[in-house]
Amino acid sequence: MSASIWWWLLAAGVLFWLVGLHNRITRQRARAIEVLGVLEKQVRACAQLVLERHAVLGGGTDAEPMSPDASLQWLGVVTAARQVDSVWGQVQKNTLSPMVQALRAECWQALQGAWSHLIASPSDLAGSPVPEDFKVAWESGAAKAIAVQNALNGIIATYNEWVQELPARLVARRMGFEISATI
Repeated sequence: MSASIWWWLLAAGVLFWLVGLHNRITRQRARAIEVLGVLEKQVRACAQLVLERHAVLGGGTDAEPMSPDASLQWLGVVTAARQVDSVWGQVQKNTLSPMVQALRAECWQALQGAWSHLIASPSDLAGSPVPEDFKVAWESGAAKAIAVQNALNGIIATYNEWVQELPARLVARRMGFEISATI
């Protein structure tokens, strides 16, 4: 065989490898974006639960008297829920850029932290700072969101691993693939 045939076979092999690499990483990124959409739905549902409860309390119906400390903590939860709703509802929903992912993670963790701080506050004469039915609804929604978050982080970790593998690393950035951040 002549050398020309070997060069064509080598070029075809590299081309098939590049197409396969691109398809594999694209499928993984598409899975991550799909699961990110599910996570967005779960996280925003938690935020909406807080905002709806705040609207009910603010409307004067079914309002329980709260201590000033509990009111301040509740306001912190509402502020964090509003931030989650605005950040997670932005136009850049389908991006896995590290900066956007860090912003999503930061506001979601702030909401969880504010909620934990509110729940950990001691009951006063007015009772628990959060009614039991609301607490159960939050914990159910947050548990779903955390489960989806863990699944997303696993998918992103695999995606990042594939992008950073030695042969793929040489061409992945030129193909438009960048490392993402977990939430």
